[in-house]
Amino acid sequence: MREYIKSQDECFYSIHSRYYPLLRTIAQRKGIPYDEIDDVLQDAFLAFYEHYPLTWPDSKIRATLIKTLKNLCIDYWRKRENRSVASMDPAELQVIRYELSILSGKDLSTVIVQKELYKDVMNALMTMKRDWAVVFFLYIIEGRPMDEVSRILGVSGAACRMRLMRGRKYLREKLEKTEENSLHEASGHLKKLPEASE
Repeated sequence: MREYIKSQDECFYSIHSRYYPLLRTIAQRKGIPYDEIDDVLQDAFLAFYEHYPLTWPDSKIRATLIKTLKNLCIDYWRKRENRSVASMDPAELQVIRYELSILSGKDLSTVIVQKELYKDVMNALMTMKRDWAVVFFLYIIEGRPMDEVSRILGVSGAACRMRLMRGRKYLREKLEKTEENSLHEASGHLKKLPEASE
């Protein structure tokens, strides 16, 4: 019995050593964060160990491990899709953006204008239809490729592009209204200023 366990362990170690680099590359391409790749790979190897024979031919082991990993990557992004949007705190993002602007050496007036614009954009995103906002956040803010956004949300690329287009239109209209209101308020303040005496 001990010999059997030893041979099983050796067989599993051999499979792990052979396919670890390949699976790691696939996980990276699927966008799994660097710090979490090993956890996802461990789950893939464990699932294989628990459900499939270690004596399969190499081609079958390879195909099964890849399929298992790809399914785990899909599960990973599905679980985090809601969390990503829910944890998007506009105030926190605004502070980070403000600090980065200062670090990049911009003058104070530019920083203040950018801070106000950023606040307006984040306020508009918070009122945007959720389906549009999720695509906008993943594609524009996080910079993910459209095919990855499509996979994460489980909808077609065409549907994602349509949501992005509608989100952009909504954002443009919202920002135009905000700008009009700001100009209207500014002109109202200017009218109240005393005229300069000659």
